[in-house]
Amino acid sequence: MWIKLFLLLFSVSCFAGTGEQSFTPSKIQFWVEKITLSSGMSSDGIPNGEQLTLHECLSSDCYITVSDNDLLSQLSGNKQIKAGTYRYLTVQTCSGNKTFFLAKLRGSVTMDGKEYYSHSSEGLLEKVGNETEQDVTMSFTQCNYYYELQSDIQFSDSTVTPLTLFMDLNNIAWGRVGVQSIESGCFQGDVGSDGVVASVCMGVPHMIPVASSSTPTIQRFHIYNSGKNENTAGGMMVFFLNDQGDILGGFSRRLFNEFSEAPQINAFDMAFKRVVLLNTGAYQIETFGNTFNSTYLNFPQFSLNTHTTSTYLDSSNTSFTYESKKQ
Repeated sequence: MWIKLFLLLFSVSCFAGTGEQSFTPSKIQFWVEKITLSSGMSSDGIPNGEQLTLHECLSSDCYITVSDNDLLSQLSGNKQIKAGTYRYLTVQTCSGNKTFFLAKLRGSVTMDGKEYYSHSSEGLLEKVGNETEQDVTMSFTQCNYYYELQSDIQFSDSTVTPLTLFMDLNNIAWGRVGVQSIESGCFQGDVGSDGVVASVCMGVPHMIPVASSSTPTIQRFHIYNSGKNENTAGGMMVFFLNDQGDILGGFSRRLFNEFSEAPQINAFDMAFKRVVLLNTGAYQIETFGNTFNSTYLNFPQFSLNTHTTSTYLDSSNTSFTYESKKQ
């Protein structure tokens, strides 16, 4: 039988403002060596059981331009697959003895009332004329990213089943006037011609697998520390929903603006594991950590509405209170 594979990008405009600031790049290139759909996973994060390779790069250039739907067509098409039940998707970004991979972005962002553009050696540089955005290369220190379908895909003989990898690049990057705040996914430039050190960072462009070719609705929630104003949000939960409001998948993302404060659990950059609908109408939501069996965020009761004074847990099961604003 056959599986019909799609990859759909949600295009959005840049989020402008002042201070340390999130933005949406005009171009993103992400290094991807292999994408595997599997029926099972080993305890150490290796796909097992029935497997289908959706994409594999064996060349010296494994960049995919994830900001361009036309170029993403290389991942689309019919793939022959064995009949069975499939649950997991693994995106492999480095292999062998490598412990890191590279990504590139270009774009512009407004900080402190000034417009900055991406510069290959200075990270971000203040724009004073018609300067052209340049590629900035940054290193990521994780080689596998894990995704779980919210319900198993059942394949049988003589059928063609759609599978779509949905992406949302809204505010995936952020700029900062000063040194970089984290190591993975950041580039700190030299002192620029304006006498300023600027850094630019990017989150992971997650590919969320959904067993459908229909376009879901995106719902975002800003997460901020309990008792603070909503404009201090430093994290975001992104949901892909069907017409009935069911969760098809999602991920967490960092968020920066002039007033943002780091969440008490500063680990917003991973995809959801399979969510659980509770009898309260809320959901238990966990995100993957840097390994298949680890967890970065655990929301025991997450409501798909604005909510206050709720609790979430970190990887050591320490709990903190947060508030959430539906966007």
